[in-house]
Amino acid sequence: MRKIWIVAVVALLIGFGAGWYLESPRWTLKQMADAAQARDADKLSGYVDFPKLRESTKSQLKAAMMAKLASGRSNGLEALGMMIGVSMMDNMIEGILTPDGVAAMFAAAKVKAAVSSPVKKPFGIDASKAEIVRDGFDHFRLHEKGKPGQDGDLVFDRHGLSWKLAQIKVPMNLFDKKE
Repeated sequence: MRKIWIVAVVALLIGFGAGWYLESPRWTLKQMADAAQARDADKLSGYVDFPKLRESTKSQLKAAMMAKLASGRSNGLEALGMMIGVSMMDNMIEGILTPDGVAAMFAAAKVKAAVSSPVKKPFGIDASKAEIVRDGFDHFRLHEKGKPGQDGDLVFDRHGLSWKLAQIKVPMNLFDKKE
């Protein structure tokens, strides 16, 4: 009789673990969307690793700009603008990647307004039209359905039993002209 209880408890724990693994990203995204809709910056900030998010975004954007400059495919004025942009990058990212900026990625009303207006949402990401892709036990990412990595993926890292937004995958062709 005791073995049955042990097997039942182990099976229950495995079931809870599998359920957490499969559903916790969706739960986190729902909580983030709810916090964004409610304009609860404190709650939303709890789901974002802002220092890691800002640093990874800065380094990726600078790398994309430097790759564009090194390619020789930019004219003199464009190259000058990019060099000025690199020098202003840190302050710009600090200003964009705030609780309000992240909220704009998750609040459906704000996303719809951004799509219909000429102003683009931060990095062109629309979390409401994204799908979850697992990158191992400690990471998952969101990308727009049918466009993996084209508009930037949101990457989440596991923090204990929860998840935090830790990176935005910036496309390396971000500064290429769209024909």
